[in-house]
Amino acid sequence: MTTRAILNHFNINYIKISIIYNKYKKFKIKRINMVDIKAINIKTNKAGPYSDAIKIGNLIFISGQISDPTMKTIKEQTLYIFEKISDILEAGNSDISKIIKVTIFLKNINDFEKMNQIYEKFFREKGIIKDFPARTTVEISNLPKSNLRIEIDVIASV
Repeated sequence: MTTRAILNHFNINYIKISIIYNKYKKFKIKRINMVDIKAINIKTNKAGPYSDAIKIGNLIFISGQISDPTMKTIKEQTLYIFEKISDILEAGNSDISKIIKVTIFLKNINDFEKMNQIYEKFFREKGIIKDFPARTTVEISNLPKSNLRIEIDVIASV
């Protein structure tokens, strides 16, 4: 599938430049359509200077979300993060049911089973009982704050 076909599929207005060769043998730009880009920010605990999400056309790209530093267990942190993601999606006129892709970064892959139970329970409680989003889960060596066990980023549609 070409880039143009993918962008059309998600109804994204991509940058398009039409060049006209005129009688003076010079090129000129006829038309430029720019992509609508909007930052989405809610009051969240962040590890640095970035937007919670960026909305481009009909897609929302949510930055890696972390939990409250006081939370200790993987279950608490996972649930807290997904509640934050839900709030960010709502601010972008979307919801959990429109998540396309989830990427999960675990500090310890041994937390996978516990995280997976909360992940499934969260989606089921939101009405997603089959056709869960695509997902990647990887173990990483560290996270931005020492007591964090998980970070999650998401791509969703509007």
